[in-house]
Amino acid sequence: MHGRRLADKKVPTAEERAEELAKLAKCNTLMKSLLDRRKRGVVDESSFDVTQKMLEINPDFNTLWNYRRDILNSFFVSKTADEKEAMLLNELQLLERAFRKHPKCYAAWHYRKWVLQQVKDPKVLQRELALCKAFLDKDDRNFHVWNFRQWVVALIGLDPKVELQFTTDRIQKNFSNYSAWHYRSKYLAAVHAKGAEQPKGDTVSLPLDVIRSELELVRNGVYTEPDDQCCWLYLRWLLWQESEVPDELVPDVESQIAVCDELIESEEKILRWAMLTKAFLLTLLKRDLQQVVAIYDKMIEADPVHSSYYSDARSIPILQQKLADVPVDVRSLDLSNNGLTVVHGRLLSSFTALEELNLSGNALTRWSGLSCLTSLQVLNVDNNALTSLDGISAIPTLKRLSARHNNINKLPGEPVKCQLLSLELSGNFVCDAEHYNEQLRKAFPSL
Repeated sequence: MHGRRLADKKVPTAEERAEELAKLAKCNTLMKSLLDRRKRGVVDESSFDVTQKMLEINPDFNTLWNYRRDILNSFFVSKTADEKEAMLLNELQLLERAFRKHPKCYAAWHYRKWVLQQVKDPKVLQRELALCKAFLDKDDRNFHVWNFRQWVVALIGLDPKVELQFTTDRIQKNFSNYSAWHYRSKYLAAVHAKGAEQPKGDTVSLPLDVIRSELELVRNGVYTEPDDQCCWLYLRWLLWQESEVPDELVPDVESQIAVCDELIESEEKILRWAMLTKAFLLTLLKRDLQQVVAIYDKMIEADPVHSSYYSDARSIPILQQKLADVPVDVRSLDLSNNGLTVVHGRLLSSFTALEELNLSGNALTRWSGLSCLTSLQVLNVDNNALTSLDGISAIPTLKRLSARHNNINKLPGEPVKCQLLSLELSGNFVCDAEHYNEQLRKAFPSL
């Protein structure tokens, strides 16, 4: 995982295996006893002690943490504030022992949040930040710790600038730390987002000087780890915040393209992420789109495992080229025979007056991107690779559909929302299905 080789597992001896099975049998007996006690509502010291023993062996059992919480709540009724606090601190110590064996245990991290919500001493929460740092020093990509740290920061109201600096320190230690880059995106927005105290959603508007500073950090990262995807993906997030690249930022984007070219030319092997980022940046600038198509063609040949992704990405510059000089009030549009595998709706969203669209002779495998065409009445998708008609309900204005010679093997199970007057399906598997006419009438009652 993430380029880290797992250590070879030691094959246990017969004696070790027998000992392990004996322990397992004992644990199963204790577990059945605990579940029975919880079912009967038993909350006593004995059950509390046994849950501790079991959780130290296997902290992944969420039911036992819940049972332990129920027992604690029953104890708290008769305890003083100081006694309650001491019991909660003991729980934190139990959890730390569990994390040493299982640092990525969902149930234990959730339980720790509950415990901390009961603690009154503010110094305890401050110590949690140090604990997170210690865990990240051992495994800097443990997303459980990153998520927990974000929760603690929100609980104590820590200045987002402090956390932003924390991510800088972690990234500079390891540019391949995807969790740190992702965490950084949250606090970068909180500190620098324009026009809002707290950004909402995934899109934020950042000042240009902040973007430039982040691009420099990314540049250092890709020079250090050019084959690692972390920096490249962060770069995409950074530049995808604006629908159009501001003129002032164009030179910076061009500089990033030059970095990609430098890395591509310096390596004999294909640098997948450098090439994909160059294609992304050129697409963002709407420049050299034919070169972008050529990049994706090369990637399809070099990396066939991900060919579907490249083919879909390749459809963007093709559409951009075809739509570049088309007026937005056009009523009829021909996009046939372009090798499109998907239609990207954001590129068609301005064509609200479009009534007739020809997408025949492409390689479409799914319905997508057409719901934005609010006036569309006639659609031709002949000679594609569609397997169903489930997507046409998203086009309620559609009146005539031709979908001949696809791979459609079933009809919608429920009546579609559009009122079709004409439907052509010849050359599809579904035409040979039993009860075809009956299913057709059910799915398209308007025909």
